[in-house]
Amino acid sequence: MLLPSGLRDLIQNNPENDLLMLDVRPSVLYAKSHIRGALNMCVPTTLQRRATFTLDKFQKVLETETEQAKFASWAKVKYLIIYNNTSSERDLVPVSNMFEKFMHEGFGGRRCLLKGGFLAFSAAFPSYMHFETPKPPKILNPPTRGSQPRLPVTITAAPVPGGTKLGSKDLVALN
Repeated sequence: MLLPSGLRDLIQNNPENDLLMLDVRPSVLYAKSHIRGALNMCVPTTLQRRATFTLDKFQKVLETETEQAKFASWAKVKYLIIYNNTSSERDLVPVSNMFEKFMHEGFGGRRCLLKGGFLAFSAAFPSYMHFETPKPPKILNPPTRGSQPRLPVTITAAPVPGGTKLGSKDLVALN
């Protein structure tokens, strides 16, 4: 297990492309805050265990092309760091499944589980955290000149487990 101070040292003393940090917490928690540079890999354990769920499929779970490209460099990184909220002993089975996927596909770097997880690292090193800035909600159907005031309908992007987000373009407001 890697101590929070050890991860801080790795971040400080290595180029970013030497590290692949995977945050396996639910995407709702990741969206609120995460360790800068980490990718959210919220994949159910049942899928992780399947031999057919390869690293290519893990990569497709990621939302943006930038995140997918960063994940695609897994074979070249020196350190693979995985963390969840607390990274306790009971968390070892799902994390072991993920480490096994990388080993099976030829990962030769150092595998690290962050001791104490996100909670321990964020408490010790808050300057290394990324906090999501809330976006103001879109207001649909604002009152027009001369019309009766209406209650606004607000729609915000809602994170969904698995890394998929539904936003205002996916929803229809009925008035």
